[in-house]
Amino acid sequence: MTTDTRINRHPVRGALFGFMLGISAAYFLYFQFAVFGFDTVGAVITRFVIIILVGVVVGVVWAYIAPPRRAKELAPPASVMAPEAPPAFAPEPSPAFAPEPPPVFEPEPEPEPAPLVEEVTETVEAEEPENVWKPDGAEDEAGEPEEA
Repeated sequence: MTTDTRINRHPVRGALFGFMLGISAAYFLYFQFAVFGFDTVGAVITRFVIIILVGVVVGVVWAYIAPPRRAKELAPPASVMAPEAPPAFAPEPSPAFAPEPPPVFEPEPEPEPAPLVEEVTETVEAEEPENVWKPDGAEDEAGEPEEA
């Protein structure tokens, strides 16, 4: 059996990362550190494009010269692997060992709500208490002025 020792390189991935590197470098050179001045719109765009293209080139070159990762080990061929046995099904439990079903929950009936307003069947006359202060000159119920 021979093993495949081919090294996979990723230049497209390197170009994408280089593009992001170029955008980040252009942003920091213009807005954070103010290395380049804002002369004209054409000059600013030209410098942005040059910095981004340099980033893309750096990303692609890095994709080709960077140390590769270890290759993933290949799976053995299907003829070497033994087929797995189908899963065994458990027999149905006998009725003697079957668990009892849970009891059915029956809620208690709700009592009738109490009436909000009770009916008054008799009238009661309130008596005036004797220890009530009355101003001078106030009359009794009989119409006579009280004496102090």
